Amino acid sequence: DPVAHPTVPVAEGSRYLLELDTKEGIAASSWHTDVTFVPAYPAASILRAITIPEAGGDTLWANAVTAYEGLPEPLKLLADNLWAVHSNDYDYSEALANSAEQREKMRKVFASTVYETEHPVVHIHPESGERALLLGHFFKRFVGLNQQDSQRLFAILQEGRGDVALTCFK
Repeated sequence: DPVAHPTVPVAEGSRYLLELDTKEGIAASSWHTDVTFVPAYPAASILRAITIPEAGGDTLWANAVTAYEGLPEPLKLLADNLWAVHSNDYDYSEALANSAEQREKMRKVFASTVYETEHPVVHIHPESGERALLLGHFFKRFVGLNQQDSQRLFAILQEGRGDVALTCFK
């Protein structure tokens, strides 16, 4: 059954619209898996365009299986054994705010309840056995590593996937 975003208050019959307006050139411009800060993150997400611009506004889909497969073997071995802490204490939509007032409004919605959970960095599909990287905006740190080492390793995994991993689909 479809479930609303865990921090967005949606009353029965009401509608909440999160506008991702890129008029100012600010967008969610790095890949992520939705809502990884909860223990049972969604198997799928729905993005519905209400107003479609004549140009721009593209949504790109990255393949996290390809991202994992594109890693060199030593990084795969490392990633296979890592766990990461994910939190909604930061939400990419907050970066879209054009004013302090708008930023505070978004923060009150998305961090109204702060979640923090741990997931393996490599998700193994229960049926196909495919391995996929599970990282992105909600990453906070790697379990057992300090913040500085976590950020360096995160950057390697984010950027070190090569052109294969960043293959996106429109």
